Amino acid sequence: MKKPGRFAFVSTLVLAASLHSAVHASHATLNIFCPKAELAEFCEILSQELQRIAPKSDVVILTQSQPAISAQLTLQFQPAVINDHTLSGTLTWTDPKGRKSQSPSVELNVLDTKITAPMLREFASQLIRLSDLPL
Repeated sequence: MKKPGRFAFVSTLVLAASLHSAVHASHATLNIFCPKAELAEFCEILSQELQRIAPKSDVVILTQSQPAISAQLTLQFQPAVINDHTLSGTLTWTDPKGRKSQSPSVELNVLDTKITAPMLREFASQLIRLSDLPL
């Protein structure tokens, strides 16, 4: 029986390196910039929804006092209206090269009650879906 030669060893190293690269290529960091205290609950829900659709990503919520972390995307919800019955705005994001994009405007209006966490979750889900984020 022949012993594996140098070629087999090099091939194994190349395959291992390729697998390592493929695994880490799908792992990304997504920053959510959340400077307004009244958006904290929504930012947390947005983070959870992003984690659900991109489970191999690290989603980091940044407040105004925190420095940005290097990320595949940095996202921010740009509110037009925030109150107990209405939430509307767009999602903006910046890629590592500084290119900016923006979602269509999305609005949630509730007449008979205050906005609830399940409503925010659906709003976040729709906002992400309409944004066509490069994930």
